[in-house]
Amino acid sequence: MTANSSPWPAPQLPDAAALSAMPQAAAFLGFGSPALLAVVLPIGPTTGGNQVTLLGSGFSGTTVVRFGLTSATSFVVVSDNIITAVVPPGVGIIPVTVTTSHGTSNGFPYIYVGHPAPPAVITSISPTCGLTTGGNTVTINGSGFTGATAVSFGPHPATSFSVVNDNTITAVAPPGTGTVPVTVTTPGGTSNAVNYTYQTCELAVPNWNNNTLSFFDPQTLTITGTIGVGPNPWRVAVSPTMPRAYVTNQNNGVTPSSVSVIDLTTHTVIATIPIPGASNCIGVVVSPDGSKVYVVNVNGSSVSVINTATNTITNTITGFGVNPVEIALNPAGSKAYVTNNLSTSVSVVDTATNTITNTIAVGNLPWGVAFSSDGTKAYVVNGGDGTLSVIDTASETVTATIPGPGSGLFNNIALKPDGTRAYITNYDSGTVSVVNLTTNTVIATIPGFTNPWGVAISPNGSRVYVTDYTTSLLSVIDTATNTVISSTPGFAGPGELAVIGCGPC
Repeated sequence: MTANSSPWPAPQLPDAAALSAMPQAAAFLGFGSPALLAVVLPIGPTTGGNQVTLLGSGFSGTTVVRFGLTSATSFVVVSDNIITAVVPPGVGIIPVTVTTSHGTSNGFPYIYVGHPAPPAVITSISPTCGLTTGGNTVTINGSGFTGATAVSFGPHPATSFSVVNDNTITAVAPPGTGTVPVTVTTPGGTSNAVNYTYQTCELAVPNWNNNTLSFFDPQTLTITGTIGVGPNPWRVAVSPTMPRAYVTNQNNGVTPSSVSVIDLTTHTVIATIPIPGASNCIGVVVSPDGSKVYVVNVNGSSVSVINTATNTITNTITGFGVNPVEIALNPAGSKAYVTNNLSTSVSVVDTATNTITNTIAVGNLPWGVAFSSDGTKAYVVNGGDGTLSVIDTASETVTATIPGPGSGLFNNIALKPDGTRAYITNYDSGTVSVVNLTTNTVIATIPGFTNPWGVAISPNGSRVYVTDYTTSLLSVIDTATNTVISSTPGFAGPGELAVIGCGPC
């Protein structure tokens, strides 16, 4: 196809007065948008990859060459009148255009011949879920992605996407709700669909000062509801298998210590379980299968085991040190670690036999405890000497002591899901420590708190939530910058919170 076969007539030189009324001629003379007069060899395979030469004018400063809606695989501006471009995959007859800062040229037809490439195939996406606000990056794996023109999350296009190679696309999820199909569109058509689920998250925050539990939306940064529980609620634990939360309440001299059982579907208390012989219940954790709840009785130096099917105590484990406070289960649920605050030790419990099998010496005034996601390590915050003990769970010995985190009592710890960072509340010093768990060093200390107490991390690891007992604020930390990005009032002595409603994908 040549310039004479173009739907435009051959250009004629107008006088200067007529230029403004003749944009095609103005473009030809270089006074406006680029003009495309011919494409040398305007025919090629649907797979693309062949090189064509574009002839015209006004090509200097070209930013995009498109074949239909798809950008050229690559192009080179040889001169103001010549461009060479590598054709992307496509089908049918489509217009070729050139875009500069002055505008976009006329279209010149290009013909794809042969059988079109088959649609792309998606084999997996990661992660398979995210918040309803979108904004997270999803990696799409498969084949045939070259020349992709669209990525869709149900009815909505991806906020943006990048074709890394023929087998990988990264896409930013748009806002959405429910479970939606993710698809990739290429010149060969639309791929198969793989499901992506939008999740609505909440935080459950106990309020020590007014005997309530607040529900907080981390997307809108608002308190969505508050319900009454027992006296001086301390900590919340969430079941991984059913919509239940468990809140430890203290003995106020009138009402005994107890555990409130919360239905997370209705946000109501459905049971209150008394803890006999306990004046203070602090730590609480739910087994991985959701069948048991373990409650630490501080003054009773014991741990109560609750059957979640009947909401009754089925066992009481004794023999702990002085003032056991917090408890954590390894991922398998086979071992529980309990910090003995006034005995500078951690008790190891075999949950199959409900017996203490070992006692590990740690630092002074141990409080918060957490396991790594693979269960090979446990971390204990020692508020009395400002250290973090690293325990090898196979040998049940301390293998490292990290200086810096922890100050006074009530120092809690949460780990990022990828195991790279720990965030620790320093109650007395009014800061949050960030620990690199690869190098075992404190890499940041985040100021701006008075008495930070509880700490929790979002399932994708992008946000850390911290309660401040004295200011009654809930603050959000961006883990990319380790800075506080919001602080919400309206709580009443908030304690050890939990993330609910959006577990790992």
